[in-house]
Amino acid sequence: MKSKLLVLSAALMLVLCGCQPKGNDFVPDDNPGGDVTPGIVHVTSVSLNQTSATLNIGDTLTLQATVLPENATNKGVSWSASNGNVSVDDGLVTALQAGTATVTATSLDGSISATCDITVNAEAVEETIGFSGEAEKAANTWVYWNDQNWCGSTVTVETHKKVGNTITFGYTVAAGNCDFGFQVFYKRSSLNEGASYRLTANINSQKAGTVKLNGTPVELSVGDNNVEVKYVEGGATASSFQLVVPTSMGSNTLVINNYEWEGILDIPGAVAVDVANSKINFSAVDGAANYLVKYYTEGKALLGSETVAASGATLTQLPTTNGNYYLSVTAKSSLDPKYDSIESALVLFKIGNEAIVPAGGVKTNMEFGEENNLPLNKFVYWAADAAFNLGGSVTVAPGNAYTEEGLVHVQYTATGNCSFGLQIFYKNPELTNGTTYKVSFKMKVSVAGSTYHVSNTEINKTLAADTWTDVEYEYTEVANKASLAVIIPCDVASANTVELKGFSWTAK
Repeated sequence: MKSKLLVLSAALMLVLCGCQPKGNDFVPDDNPGGDVTPGIVHVTSVSLNQTSATLNIGDTLTLQATVLPENATNKGVSWSASNGNVSVDDGLVTALQAGTATVTATSLDGSISATCDITVNAEAVEETIGFSGEAEKAANTWVYWNDQNWCGSTVTVETHKKVGNTITFGYTVAAGNCDFGFQVFYKRSSLNEGASYRLTANINSQKAGTVKLNGTPVELSVGDNNVEVKYVEGGATASSFQLVVPTSMGSNTLVINNYEWEGILDIPGAVAVDVANSKINFSAVDGAANYLVKYYTEGKALLGSETVAASGATLTQLPTTNGNYYLSVTAKSSLDPKYDSIESALVLFKIGNEAIVPAGGVKTNMEFGEENNLPLNKFVYWAADAAFNLGGSVTVAPGNAYTEEGLVHVQYTATGNCSFGLQIFYKNPELTNGTTYKVSFKMKVSVAGSTYHVSNTEINKTLAADTWTDVEYEYTEVANKASLAVIIPCDVASANTVELKGFSWTAK
């Protein structure tokens, strides 16, 4: 009896101490009820750092597999490729031939996998880019043009090739200076004539300078340049991509790639300003959230801007000082500013009774014209030729008749005796036929004693040399007749300069 009690006491002590027999140790089950191997943490997921990729033949790509959980007992994976277009070695993928393939990473524990779809591009073939004028080029074909002393410079093109989507030109400028000595043309047939587009491209240049892309000046620095222009697609002979490089940049190598076209909002059309009612009207543009109105001086300097909701809106920022001004309208996209329209053409308007002289700070040569066939809003001149048998003749040398900063300037020589040797005409588009106006302007001549006629009314007045003289008269506006006509007889002087400025018309 005593021995049985001792055995029971020893067993009780083992239980109370939480002890287990050393020969029978065990590990708690990590996955009760599952496929359990004592002490193993199984893989639950596999992912790759890329799920798709595009490679050129010979390119490599390193894929990295992430195996979870972090404490998985066996985190090893095996790699395989679905075909021979690529090979894979421990995650390093090599493109072997054109086509597609799927690379798979599979866990050694549990066969859990992840994939990456690979596209291998066909090997790029070098193509030669040919010489052509813009109008003669074929659609969807890159061409170039180089000056060969037509523009006064000599450009020799050594490299003109296309590899894949990369265009490369290398040329040497030997002599001369031409603003368009080297040009690149491309016509994309899928674009719509008359539609507006945003063209982006990367142009790598070895020289810095100003070029033109689709008519817009673009500054290039040495190296890569990501450029952007907006333009309206022209007809069949117009270019979708036109790069114009002056020879002043010197010999150069140009590499062009990453060129893309995106459609943008159309330009607001038929822009008109109703100054009396402070209103603006234009053709609405689909997709526009609102419209930006910009104001410019007569010299085309920006004055300010405002945003309007739609055509017919009231303008709150119109200039208040009398004078000639311009404005433009831009349709603003509701999605992204990069889709905003191109700025509309500048529209000339006036505050007060100042004349609209379309000089805008830029010297503009006047054209030869006759009173019965005058363009609107444009000064022209007429000079008597000996062939008219008027008893004398007037000669205006090229560049000696022009408008600039609101000034009309005509320098001429005369022989003989005729009553209307030189004539200066202007047709004001804002006047009403049948209405009588008082016209005021200033006139200056370089030779004293000149007499002149104004709108068929002879004014016998002696003018001092190089002195501004006020001129004022009344007349009735008539269709097909000038709103202003200044007439100088041949016998005033053998050489003279006439200048006019400060025009205004006031209805009587």
